[in-house]
Amino acid sequence: MSKQFFLGSILGGGIVSALLSFFARGAATQGSVGAVGSLAFLSLLIMVYIVVVSAILWYKAWKSIQDGSARTTPGKAVGFMFIPIFNFYWVFQAVWGFAKDYNSYIERHKYSVEKLPEGLFLASAIMAVAGIIAARIPGIGILYNIAVLIIAAMIVVKVCDAVNAISTPPAGEQVKGQNKI
Repeated sequence: MSKQFFLGSILGGGIVSALLSFFARGAATQGSVGAVGSLAFLSLLIMVYIVVVSAILWYKAWKSIQDGSARTTPGKAVGFMFIPIFNFYWVFQAVWGFAKDYNSYIERHKYSVEKLPEGLFLASAIMAVAGIIAARIPGIGILYNIAVLIIAAMIVVKVCDAVNAISTPPAGEQVKGQNKI
């Protein structure tokens, strides 16, 4: 998985979208309705792009650990995140659960790679749910969004590194359809 692509898309897109929203607020105070609409629309397009790229990231992540023991399939991991209200529960299964299942996967298959920090993934899931409340508290929203971007960047890096680390089987393990030499 391309760390540069996913990190650039999610982190870069988040920063650009936040800046566009900031400029839209400034245009609103000056009464420039056309500018507000254009900036808000661009921000929305970027947010849709981020959601699509994030869905691809999580789909690929879950696909990498499918050996019959994962708690969910890649399609469910991503798809259930779009179910209103249920997604408050599901984010813990899809994000924190991935770190747990990945760590179990590397133990089962005897990979000598770094485990994912489950606490970071739990924090990310908590922040996803808490964002609904944080966005409504004056003065907290900007700081909260900065923290979310930092944690999102850390998660993207960890997920890409983790998936790339298991893209080849550990020494001595055979890939399906290939003979040992």
